[in-house]
Formats: sequence, C-alpha cells, structure tokens
Amino acid sequence: METLPDVLGYKIEDAILLLESNAFKINVKESIAKTCVEEGCARVIRSKRVSQDEIELIISYF
Repeated sequence: METLPDVLGYKIEDAILLLESNAFKINVKESIAKTCVEEGCARVIRSKRVSQDEIELIISYF
C-alpha cells in the first residue's frame, strides 16, 4: 500500500495536484461552521484513506 502524502493545511488545489500525481482518486467534503462564510482560502483540515487508491479530504475556509 502506497504511503498517503500529508496534505494537512494545504490549499485544496495544491492537495489535489499532489494526490492526483500519486494516482489517488479524491473525494472532497466541506466542514463549515455556522458563523463561517464560504470565502477565502479552502484548506485541508483532515484526510482519510477510504480505499487503497481513494482519499477523502475534509476542507474548511480561512
């Protein structure tokens, strides 16, 4: 099993590029606080391997 690159804190665009270059499929989910506005920079706050070649990224806006 290939090691999962650590993308915690990465901008979502950079995380996707890195993971796709390592042949991972990516699912992105948002975690938005009630007081948060979907503006600013989307960053990875959690990553989880869901299968051998698939990664789930949880993002939030900063």
